[in-house]
Amino acid sequence: MIKVKTIAQKKHDKNKLNKQAHKCAKVLQEFVSELYECDFHVNWMRLELINKMQTANNKYDRMKDQINATHTFESYEKDHNAKHFHNSTNIKEYE
Repeated sequence: MIKVKTIAQKKHDKNKLNKQAHKCAKVLQEFVSELYECDFHVNWMRLELINKMQTANNKYDRMKDQINATHTFESYEKDHNAKHFHNSTNIKEYE
């Protein structure tokens, strides 16, 4: 069953987005620090760091989508044909 998000769920989304933004900032700081250490020779950079940046960015984008969703759903199997499914978040995100 698809339901409208509660105020508490919206606040939870904002807190998660804020935490993810801080994680992105930490990875970006690490990236800039490593850039200075290797004197801008990109081939000396660790691929792991670039992967961490991409992962952090993807999680941040997912959180932005979640914060814009106005509804929640309980089960993909039951709710995937509902009107507001594409504008909803799984209720398990809030447990």
